[in-house]
Amino acid sequence: MFGHLLKTSIEVSERHDREFALLFIDLDGFKTINDTLGHFHGDALLVEIGKRFQATAREGDVVARLGGDEFVIILQEITSHQQVAKVANEVLSAAVKPVLLGGQECRVTASIGVAMFPGDGTDEQTLTKNADTAMYLAKGGGKNGVRFCSKAIEAHGEGHGSLFSQVVPAEATASPYASLLQSPSLQPGEPEVDLGKGTSILNLHSRV
Repeated sequence: MFGHLLKTSIEVSERHDREFALLFIDLDGFKTINDTLGHFHGDALLVEIGKRFQATAREGDVVARLGGDEFVIILQEITSHQQVAKVANEVLSAAVKPVLLGGQECRVTASIGVAMFPGDGTDEQTLTKNADTAMYLAKGGGKNGVRFCSKAIEAHGEGHGSLFSQVVPAEATASPYASLLQSPSLQPGEPEVDLGKGTSILNLHSRV
């Protein structure tokens, strides 16, 4: 399903000479929550985080969960990297807010990798690979941050200052799990959230 949506975004953007951004998002600290509190609470956290990510999307954008704690967002009709950075930072801020699970206030953060069409790739495989690589660079750089694929940065001649954004997590609460868990809505007719394996489309307002 997600592959089809990405392919459609490529075709429409090529036809209308537009740019779009592909965001790969991995939750930092989710495994600790899942292992400590159990899958029931882990699934509840994924649903809550998915709803928060939906709220950051604009009309026409796509928010999906690929499986596990990995999400993707397609930001359509992008005009600048600053525009993408703004949305990415909203995603970071949404992820870091505490979630009440089993009476405990728990936190995760997010690591985000961004690839731009067409600067970082003109096909599904290249865009996916570059966004995934950028995401792992964000995790390796301390997590809770955003990394853009270097090809797009070089093509636009933009400096790292405005692109390599970082949101500092809120201070851990007094929860006994805080030291372990803190890492360095659907509209009618939209597909439901699937907590099983595979892609779950959380939010889609398609104009293509």
